[in-house]
Amino acid sequence: MNILRLAAKQLKSALREKHYYRLCKIYDRADSVRRFFTHLGSGRKCPFCGLTFSRFLAGPGNGSPLFKQEKVVGGGEVGECDCPFCGSFDRARQIWLYLRTQTEVFRKPMRILHLAPEKRIRKRLKQMRHLAYLTGDVASPLSDVHFDICHLPFDDGSFDALICNHVLEHIPDDRAA
Repeated sequence: MNILRLAAKQLKSALREKHYYRLCKIYDRADSVRRFFTHLGSGRKCPFCGLTFSRFLAGPGNGSPLFKQEKVVGGGEVGECDCPFCGSFDRARQIWLYLRTQTEVFRKPMRILHLAPEKRIRKRLKQMRHLAYLTGDVASPLSDVHFDICHLPFDDGSFDALICNHVLEHIPDDRAA
């Protein structure tokens, strides 16, 4: 266990709860600064924050022995997953780069429905004045509308594009969606 975390735990009983959480926030910020400086370099550029790093941070992955045995993606630690500065995930960076290089999203007016929107993608697409951008999720308070993906409350042809990433594996009947 990190020495700062250990010290924070020991201080918790001596400090009021309010101060303990402040200390944890300070530690988290200090850890972010440490990660930023230890990974600065060239070779990897984050399309969200625009900074370059020698490498991205490894993600936790899924430690399932069966996944590892069968070589399933996500079966172990995910290499170079998170941006050391802004914390963006690899899948969000991949979607953003795909939208930028392989679609007309940045060049022409479009109506877009984004299901279970990724925070950084949502923020940037909402800022684009030429897009009619709507987000939807079953329960997220960050979404514009709430609905079940198997029962979309929109008529066919309501949108020019649909962004739906990392969602269907959570739907019992993905063909209905």
